[in-house]
Amino acid sequence: MSTLSQYTGFLLSLGNKEINLNSDSFKIMLVGSSYTPDKSHRYLSAVSGEISGTGYTSGGKVLTNISFKVNADGSTYTWKADSVTYENLTADNIRYAVVYDNTPSSAGQKPLIAYFDFGKNLNVSGADVTIAWNDKGIITITV
Repeated sequence: MSTLSQYTGFLLSLGNKEINLNSDSFKIMLVGSSYTPDKSHRYLSAVSGEISGTGYTSGGKVLTNISFKVNADGSTYTWKADSVTYENLTADNIRYAVVYDNTPSSAGQKPLIAYFDFGKNLNVSGADVTIAWNDKGIITITV
């Protein structure tokens, strides 16, 4: 079963103006089973085990068509982006996809947003791997 989890430092980074959900550049990178997710990880420098393989570029793919909106009654904020597809990918032991803010220049300053756990290690050979967000988007905040 696949799950999406938010890093706990996300809201702190948002409150400290380290993240601008409307204008920053965000990426999603694939990491292997050697990475042990910890919700307290705050910056990209804490993430290890990025995969390598045919059809994959270091750092991952840029998220596109990002939107950050509030619903009509002001009770729910939603951050969405288009689904991401790694086309014709060949790689082993893919376990997680990590969403992060790619705007700062160094990994020690790139805030982590969330990680997607595929629920098992994926070994793919020349296949498309798609990460599709649910209708609530990547992040939903209810106030």
